Amino acid sequence: MDGLRKLIENRNIIIGGSAGSFKTIIKILERLESFDFNTMILALHRPRKGNDKLLHVFSHNCPHDLHEPVEGEKLEKRKIYLAPSSGNLLINKDHRFNISTEPAPYFSKPSIDLAFESAAEAMEESLTGILLSGANEDGAIGLSKVKAHGGIAIIQEPKDCLIDTMPKAAKEKTKLDAILTSGEIIDLFGNTLQV
Repeated sequence: MDGLRKLIENRNIIIGGSAGSFKTIIKILERLESFDFNTMILALHRPRKGNDKLLHVFSHNCPHDLHEPVEGEKLEKRKIYLAPSSGNLLINKDHRFNISTEPAPYFSKPSIDLAFESAAEAMEESLTGILLSGANEDGAIGLSKVKAHGGIAIIQEPKDCLIDTMPKAAKEKTKLDAILTSGEIIDLFGNTLQV
């Protein structure tokens, strides 16, 4: 695990997930004080209407700036970006965000595939993609693009997922660098703080 942790440090990280992934995300965010990363993007399926409170919950548990990016915003080091529920989050070659309203491939917004694919094209070998628990196949093709562009591809162990459809689909489409339990993924970002 230490070797993999060193491999993903000081890189851009994109994490995709849906049902069953939010608790893992919270625990990752809690540990980022001791983890060196460039930027982090969270592409998570969110309700289409109303305030889902994800931004508030995630920000409360995060030691870094975490916000929803706006159209044209440039990525900055050590910041965390939560894909908004209003559209699909894309990353341009100049490392600026684009919010697209095109239909999502799996009718879930924001699209994990579109976020992963655009990040892979923009960041290439500096990107680590992590796909967590989820109920449809969104993210599987995107993670394969991360790997195809020289990045690192990691999934949550399907047997460890609340819903295993998403990581199972990715496992079929990608030569993965690691298959880890949620606890092992969390540990990549730092050990539990000693009280």
